[in-house]
Order: sequence, then C-alpha cells, then structure tokens
Amino acid sequence: SKGVSSFGETPLFAAISKKSPTTVVSQLLSLNPSAAGVPDEMDQFPLHEAVAVKADEALIRALYDAYPDAAAEENRDGTIVEGFWTPITK
Repeated sequence: SKGVSSFGETPLFAAISKKSPTTVVSQLLSLNPSAAGVPDEMDQFPLHEAVAVKADEALIRALYDAYPDAAAEENRDGTIVEGFWTPITK
C-alpha cells in the first residue's frame, strides 16, 4: 500500500526504528496521527517500537496519546507494551 515499506512500515514506524531525531518523528506523527495505529508486518505498533528502541519519554507519550489501544495489543511474538512499560500518568 502507498506509504508503506516492504516491511510494512509507515514512514513514522521507519523513523522510530531508525532512531531518527525526536523532532523528525514528532513531525511525522503530527502530519499523520493515524499512523500510530498502523502495525508493521510483525503486528508491532509504533508504540511497541518506540519502547523497544528506548525512544524519548515525550515521544512515547505522544504515540500512546495518538493510539492508546496499542498498549494492550500483542505483536506477533505475543509481546505487549504493558508487559515492559508502565503508561505514564497525566
């Protein structure tokens, strides 16, 4: 599909996985907030990836706010964000 890599990654997901600067990832998120709800081919959401690469806490919060359901979604390996990340309280 348009805007998705051969790995099923949106530009937002790819930027997170490549550890792009937080400002770049934040800009991509602001341009397309719905991308936070698009998993890759491993059923991993941008929130999962951000936690896995130890992204900035503010970015993790922004991804969580954009698609909070990702925190309870399992990826293909059965991993859920709640299993290794406690949601930040407002």
